[in-house]
Amino acid sequence: LCQTRTMFVTERGKDLWLAPFITDRWLKDGAKVSVQNAPTDFGPVSYTITSFAAQGRIDAIVESAKGFTGQQIVIRLRHPSGKPIRSVQVQGKPWTSFDPLKDTITLRPKSGPISISASY
Repeated sequence: LCQTRTMFVTERGKDLWLAPFITDRWLKDGAKVSVQNAPTDFGPVSYTITSFAAQGRIDAIVESAKGFTGQQIVIRLRHPSGKPIRSVQVQGKPWTSFDPLKDTITLRPKSGPISISASY
């Protein structure tokens, strides 16, 4: 069970990582990965990742509980064809805090849902 949990959520220092070990096969076009109220050291978190890989994007919605104590949330969105992230939008606005080599997007925690769209 610990290894399964680590696939979906893991704490690294003061940061919470989401989907750090989700296989890219789970993100083929039309696929969806969803985690609800996962307990973490920083408070519960939920997220849904939806793949629109054929259209060159993967979307996610992340929601942490009020009072979340982590410093950052890092979500890993791996394109099923291995393409790097070219651009990201968070809440519909351009976002520059991403690493195309690691397929990660770094977020500032806030209460309420955070919408993410990664283009490849």
